[in-house]
Amino acid sequence: MKPGAYSLNEVLAVARIHPFYNPAVQYPPDEEGIRAVLESAAKEQSAPDLGRVPLTTKKDLYKTIERLAGDASPDNTYRRSAYLSITGGGSGGLPMLFATDAAENRAQRARMGNLIRNCRLIGPGDWVLTTHASGHFYRSLDLTLEILGNAGASVLSAGHNMEPAEVAAALAHYRVNVLTGDGSQVVRIVRHIASLPADERHRIRLTKIIYTSEPLTPSQRAYIADVLGPGVAIGSMLGSSEAGPWAVGPLRAPLEATAEEAEQKQQHEDASAAADAGATDFVFDTRTMVIEILDPSSLSSSSSSTTTTTAAASASASEANRTSQQPVPVPVPEPVPEGTPGIVVQTSLQRLKNPLVRYVSGDVGSRHPLPASLAAVVPEGEREHMRVLRLRGRDRRFSFKWYGAYFEFDRLAAFLRAPEWGILQWQVVLASVEASSPEVALEIRLLLPSGPARHGAAESELVRAIETFFFVQAESRHLFRIKFLKDITEFERSCTGGKVMNFVDKVH
Repeated sequence: MKPGAYSLNEVLAVARIHPFYNPAVQYPPDEEGIRAVLESAAKEQSAPDLGRVPLTTKKDLYKTIERLAGDASPDNTYRRSAYLSITGGGSGGLPMLFATDAAENRAQRARMGNLIRNCRLIGPGDWVLTTHASGHFYRSLDLTLEILGNAGASVLSAGHNMEPAEVAAALAHYRVNVLTGDGSQVVRIVRHIASLPADERHRIRLTKIIYTSEPLTPSQRAYIADVLGPGVAIGSMLGSSEAGPWAVGPLRAPLEATAEEAEQKQQHEDASAAADAGATDFVFDTRTMVIEILDPSSLSSSSSSTTTTTAAASASASEANRTSQQPVPVPVPEPVPEGTPGIVVQTSLQRLKNPLVRYVSGDVGSRHPLPASLAAVVPEGEREHMRVLRLRGRDRRFSFKWYGAYFEFDRLAAFLRAPEWGILQWQVVLASVEASSPEVALEIRLLLPSGPARHGAAESELVRAIETFFFVQAESRHLFRIKFLKDITEFERSCTGGKVMNFVDKVH
């Protein structure tokens, strides 16, 4: 299998006739339609101009996806041979589905396994135990099993329902050397290992931790080193429902990142060095993913609505002559220099049936060349295609993460503003369970009207709805709390204007 998938020209050609990017099209093209448009694209002499294509947001995509997913017409190709996964954002109802062509998904898993192997995250003889979630439409368990299997590992499928005591026993019994799961799951297992008697703890010989979803904080990394020893290496895999798995966080000693940050601050007393603190580097293959880093102002100055389409930006000369009008100009977002942080925009070269083109991921990051330390690890023939994406976290205008899931701010605000709840003020707080704890808790603070208008039954209904929104399960319940306040002064407020902050992050 070739390392890359499709050319940028091919992806853009299909996007022009896909309802994700052209509202005049009812259904995605079938195999014959894709074949025809690719044959036509192959004859084009001009180079693809990605910068002329409008940006696409989650809101844009899922408006179209909702229509396509609910249309059972036999002509609807979106529902054919689809690999279905859910994306974060929570709504209290059925989750949002994203469909990928099943064959493309299998090919992407194979390429991700190849990237993991090339970056030495997995090596010959590695035994892995994964605690990723499955069920309730989550696919992270089967995805992880196949990817790590493709990378050459022998994998034990523990899943998220296996109790920490069972996991610890399996780690010792099967001589597992790699533990993987969402960041919260990893911390949960490590905390249990710390509670074991010394003789039982010493039977567990983990050499690698591979986490996904929410990043491990510096305090969590330090805790892992304290429990498992400084010799354990920590790596990561990066992906999403829309883009699939596509990047690798190379193995590092738990405290290595902290040491580098201290050196940066000592050598460079500027804003860019401070911005790098807590950032995570991911290696990606430019043959499978195009990454643009754009100025945040692009989101307000550039049209990201599906009413401004790729088709409009790429209207043919004949169409322009027929209407006696010029194609509507598309604002060109402003890119930032290499190494400068900005909004991460993705174009997948592995998705053709349902393309992902100039998708605003909601992440803040910067692009960098492959450093010498990583180049020494990657096979020589692969190095020229590898780049580094340095992620600095989420753009807080989009979403936040808790227990491995994204929650969209606009959806959360709309949910809590619903008139049936009668909420006067609300606040979301991410914080450590205790000062010395590596686990992250989520607290929802609410101010309700006083007096007889509010009854206990209504509060109980509200609690159930909020827990459903945040998908609170048995393994995460101890990290979730709803707190009803008596006065607005009990909220955390800004130091300047004294305003109630809807989101307070005490961890990152």
